[in-house]
Amino acid sequence: MPPVLTKDYFLILLRLFLVLILSLLPVTQSIRADDKPILVFAAISMKNALEPIAAGYEKKTGQKITFSFAGTSTLARQIAAGAPADLFISADIDWVGWLQVQNLTLPETQRTIALNRLALAAPVDSNFSSEQDITEILNEWRKDGVGRIAVADPEHVPAGRYARSALMALESEIGPYAALEKRFAIAGNVRIASLLVARKEVSLGVVYNSDTVIEPRIKLVGLFPPDSHADIVYPAVRTVEGRPEADSFVTYLGSAMAHKHFKDAGFSLPARGL
Repeated sequence: MPPVLTKDYFLILLRLFLVLILSLLPVTQSIRADDKPILVFAAISMKNALEPIAAGYEKKTGQKITFSFAGTSTLARQIAAGAPADLFISADIDWVGWLQVQNLTLPETQRTIALNRLALAAPVDSNFSSEQDITEILNEWRKDGVGRIAVADPEHVPAGRYARSALMALESEIGPYAALEKRFAIAGNVRIASLLVARKEVSLGVVYNSDTVIEPRIKLVGLFPPDSHADIVYPAVRTVEGRPEADSFVTYLGSAMAHKHFKDAGFSLPARGL
């Protein structure tokens, strides 16, 4: 006959089962905490560089990275409104400063991860050539009186502010900025400006050099003089509410592998690296 399970024997088994379950709970909770992705709010112009970098980081460390890509000004305002970003990667210093004034970032964690150049782009099959001087191209376009020039919003978007500064610096050679402004096709961010050029909805676009590298339907026809606008830098900074684990990802952005992806996507590196 099979053994009869008494009530006491059953209670002992039940207690052992509960002890086993409770002993596993802290391990399970720890695993779930470690698996929580680091949320990075990053300038849309960095998308093609940051995604492969994050894939390499995840493969190396097991830590997942989740991105929210948009215009820098949009991301900064979302953070100010309480969005739970761990890390903010901006396309300029000003928006980082704007958050810092509100005590929403940790300045001691801030590092410049990449640089960019301001570029004049045209549809790939246009008659504009990189062999022409950039002022010659802009004058040719201006005098022709046909078509518009795509520019990210100069009032809010870093790429637009760089563009306004550069065009104003060249006024003596290409004419008043106010006259050019009337023919702007204003875009919400630099990627949209690049897309307008790619779709031939405009004749020219003021974008980043990185945009001309990743978008096959547009071509670089000239780089604006570096002294015509502020340096285009990409600072990364942890938010006040951001998890410390984000710092290790910023460190990885200074690795040789990350630098390769930045260069492949059309960015340059700080003089001393990270």
